Amino acid sequence: MFNLRNITIRLRLYLLGAFAVFAMAMLGAYGLFSLSEVRHTFDHFVDNNTKSLVHLAHVRAGAGNLRRFEKDMFLYTGDIVTIEKYWPRWQKTLAESQATLETLK
Repeated sequence: MFNLRNITIRLRLYLLGAFAVFAMAMLGAYGLFSLSEVRHTFDHFVDNNTKSLVHLAHVRAGAGNLRRFEKDMFLYTGDIVTIEKYWPRWQKTLAESQATLETLK
């Protein structure tokens, strides 16, 4: 049977120190593991959610530009030169918005 009375105080202190070092090493390992998990979660968030939000912001800006170009073409219905100026911009913005929506899929 193991009895602490038979062990010297010096050996007890060494065992206590070894146990403390082991406990700190385990706590450090758990901290590194947790930090790795948090980094992985953050990378996943940045790779997926943030990129999607950026693409949605581009789509929203494109929709606003489409509305603006349509409004300007409607306001200048009688002025062919102005309509011909806005029509290529509208087409380009529509193509960019559709490409961004395809990227989002």
